[in-house]
Amino acid sequence: MGRKCFIYVRVSTSKQADGGISIPDQLNSLRQFAADNDLDVEEEFADRGRSARSGNRPEFQRMIAACLVSPPEAEVILVYTSSRFYRDEAESEVLIRKLARNGVELKSAT
Repeated sequence: MGRKCFIYVRVSTSKQADGGISIPDQLNSLRQFAADNDLDVEEEFADRGRSARSGNRPEFQRMIAACLVSPPEAEVILVYTSSRFYRDEAESEVLIRKLARNGVELKSAT
């Protein structure tokens, strides 16, 4: 049995969805990555039409809350690219450290 994993996917524009990084494309890639890396997908979270410039994304917030309880509901958050998680590097780093202190690792499949 592998580590518990949450998958997080996001697109901010219809152009992104049509440009090869659609929600289904991200999900397919991440499911395969999880299977290849002994990660058990517990839940998938998707924000459609949401920018990653802030954390004000409903599914993102729900996932983060589940990772910050004790014990966390997952050990890994898996994203397609780090830009799907957060675009603001400073805020991203603060959140990544907070997750790490609670035993949750952020992994990018690309």
